[in-house]
Amino acid sequence: MYNKIGRFTVTEILIVVVLIAVLVYAMRPNYVHVSHSAKNACISSLRIIDGAKRAWALEHNKQNTDTPTDSDIQPYMGPLPSGELPACPNDSSQTFDTSYSINSVGTKPTCKIYPTNHILP
Repeated sequence: MYNKIGRFTVTEILIVVVLIAVLVYAMRPNYVHVSHSAKNACISSLRIIDGAKRAWALEHNKQNTDTPTDSDIQPYMGPLPSGELPACPNDSSQTFDTSYSINSVGTKPTCKIYPTNHILP
């Protein structure tokens, strides 16, 4: 006297739904961890960019209102793979120019992908 839906009983369908819910719940912490790691990597890149700007300004006697270019700060960024500038992990283009705004020496660099979430403290 089981209610049948197609060839499956209601009990069988409920078991499958519960299993899917448990799997979704188990996967959620991994997604949160990955998202948090990407944010930390982006903020770390912002710190490196800010330090490179300040080193460039000090070495070239620049003011807080001066804005360096990508090529100006690249020598101060430290060893980077294949000489490329960093990109925000959440940037689908994975390029420096689409990821970050360098800004003037007196202003902190910003992330263009998540400007309200990836913030240099």
